[in-house]
Amino acid sequence: MATPIYSSLSSEAREIRLILLAPAENRSDPINCELNIVSLDERPHYKALSYVWGNASDTSTIQVCSQDFEATKNLEAAMRRIRDQKSPLIIWVDAICINQKDIQERNSQVSMMRSIYKDAVEEVLAYLGKGNLTHNDNAFETIIELGKDINLHWDSSLEPHINPKHLRIVYLLDLLMFFKSA
Repeated sequence: MATPIYSSLSSEAREIRLILLAPAENRSDPINCELNIVSLDERPHYKALSYVWGNASDTSTIQVCSQDFEATKNLEAAMRRIRDQKSPLIIWVDAICINQKDIQERNSQVSMMRSIYKDAVEEVLAYLGKGNLTHNDNAFETIIELGKDINLHWDSSLEPHINPKHLRIVYLLDLLMFFKSA
């Protein structure tokens, strides 16, 4: 019988899992990663990835701890995009680092997400997904403009009035504003 991917975390010790994403010469190479448990109190060096989950039933199989793991296609694409060719990457990604089937763990980890993103010593990466150049250019222009005003607050109640094609940008902007105020 295979060893379970997830072992218990201590919320008192502020433990999280970090992914060690194996390098690959080619973007098409399979995704392989391991999980390591660390305490946020130890100030581990990692990058955090924020991305649009996408359709939860539209998945691809990746390898986590030598076991098959169903990741959304958007997550797989993001991991392929950020993966290094030569060196392993230490990264935090909610869908993998949090045992999504353990409600108690998920609630505990979600309550720590502000710290997880804020304490990402290296950087926080935002993956908007595959799209055409025009939409991505517009998204980045908007992010740059929003970044100029430290007092700006995003009102996510405006979402019903936004073109559905841009909802992933709204999510990202909402997330950026959430962490900017931290």
